[in-house]
Amino acid sequence: MPLSRALLLADEMGEADPGVPGWFQYAVVLDGELVGDIGVHLHEDLRNADIGYTFARSHQGKGYASEAVARVLEDLFTVRGVEEVGAECDSRNVASAKLVARLGFRLVERVEQAEWFKGELIDSLVFRLSAWEWRRNRGGRLG
Repeated sequence: MPLSRALLLADEMGEADPGVPGWFQYAVVLDGELVGDIGVHLHEDLRNADIGYTFARSHQGKGYASEAVARVLEDLFTVRGVEEVGAECDSRNVASAKLVARLGFRLVERVEQAEWFKGELIDSLVFRLSAWEWRRNRGGRLG
């Protein structure tokens, strides 16, 4: 991506509102260092959303992603009134699938040859989590 496009995208995200339909990106910062991000796509109906996340390899496996995603889900379900959140990952990304399962997401579909990713056709796992399931599974706990 050219620098000019990256700067424009950063400006657009800086003006984004997490309560408005569309994409919003949360930065995950630890001790002043950007360690990851969580993207939330709030649907037009304001009742459904999709999430995605990326964490630096050096910060994976330490619980940061679980804690950060849990906090975003808590906000979506309790503050914003979202009723269901979806997540999707490459079927080979075992760590990501385990993370969403640990947070209470249920696997709803495996889509074969779902999309091109990094030059190859991949299978995707599709997960869903309802507000009711979140409250039942979490009991108000985070992390």
